[in-house]
Amino acid sequence: MFDADRIENRHAIGELSIIVLKSHDARPELHMPPGTLSQLVAYVDGAGNHLAVAHRYLKPDGTLAASGRPDPKVLRRGDTLYKPWWGGRPTITTSSD
Repeated sequence: MFDADRIENRHAIGELSIIVLKSHDARPELHMPPGTLSQLVAYVDGAGNHLAVAHRYLKPDGTLAASGRPDPKVLRRGDTLYKPWWGGRPTITTSSD
């Protein structure tokens, strides 16, 4: 969905901006280049709407480490938020009125 919505392409042409939500040094055991940051970023449109959230490893030279691509965590399409599901039992929330 991240690719289908062209999130990275839209950022590359200036249609979306990136806001860094969290940033810290990458864990040493990952053997990333020194100075690499682990970041959670939001892709934001001109109206300030967060359309996607992704994790990335940003190297000091500005390129992405690991796969070289951001790892999507949340995607918004209209009023619907999509999040990856890693198995286990889904939690169902019901209201008790």
